[in-house]
Amino acid sequence: LILVKNREIKQSPIKPSHLNSVHLQIEGWKSELQNEQVIEYVNLGEEPIWGRTNKPLPDRPTLSGSPWYEQSDCDRPFLLLNRTFNANFQFHYNPCLFEVADNFFYLPKPEFVSPEYLAGYMNTTLGWFMTEVTARAWTNTLRMDKFEYQQMPILNASDGIEEGIKETLEQVMSRDIGNVFEELQAYSPDDFDLDEMKQDRRSLDEPFLDEIGLTSVEEKSEFYQEMVRMVRDRLMRQPEENPSLCETIAQHNPQYDYSR
Repeated sequence: LILVKNREIKQSPIKPSHLNSVHLQIEGWKSELQNEQVIEYVNLGEEPIWGRTNKPLPDRPTLSGSPWYEQSDCDRPFLLLNRTFNANFQFHYNPCLFEVADNFFYLPKPEFVSPEYLAGYMNTTLGWFMTEVTARAWTNTLRMDKFEYQQMPILNASDGIEEGIKETLEQVMSRDIGNVFEELQAYSPDDFDLDEMKQDRRSLDEPFLDEIGLTSVEEKSEFYQEMVRMVRDRLMRQPEENPSLCETIAQHNPQYDYSR
């Protein structure tokens, strides 16, 4: 089984029931293949019907040199890293190590911290905030490639955080995670109320925010307000890219004229 697109899953950890595609690993040249169904599959790939140019797959420079259908294996893809973000930030963890398509980057199972800690950090609002400030703008979307992920700050784990993160993470990731505004229950910074945000998210966030010194209600509220503000302002630069969501944002932020 292989995960092809992010929209296939809304919860973590990834389970077989979430996946709809099969990864077919073929080794050897076409002349060496014996299974009739595999040969039929390879022949289909060599038809001039793929993409805008209708160029057969084996004739493409990126697939030349070795059998065009051979693929490298993923190296234990424990944590999946999306390439693009709108208002949804979710990093699925994959303890069963299912294969993933090239729509994702991924991290193998880490050795320097517990896997649950790393998955927990990336799925906190602090992890989302770091994604927002590290990624590069692409229309009103964020794009994260390998270089951006290599630059992204990761909070060093303390024993106190690592011990309790697994249970809290499982509570959050067992439900459908909403976008930033739904998770924080505010479409405008002025509407944010710490007591109104999703409580399991607040429980996941608090040890990390305490660790970086945001301990008071006022400091945490300012952090969440800035998160809402950054995502709101980015999306509203080109509201036609996300019309339904941006219309909702405009309803809560009268400074935006959405009459057009």
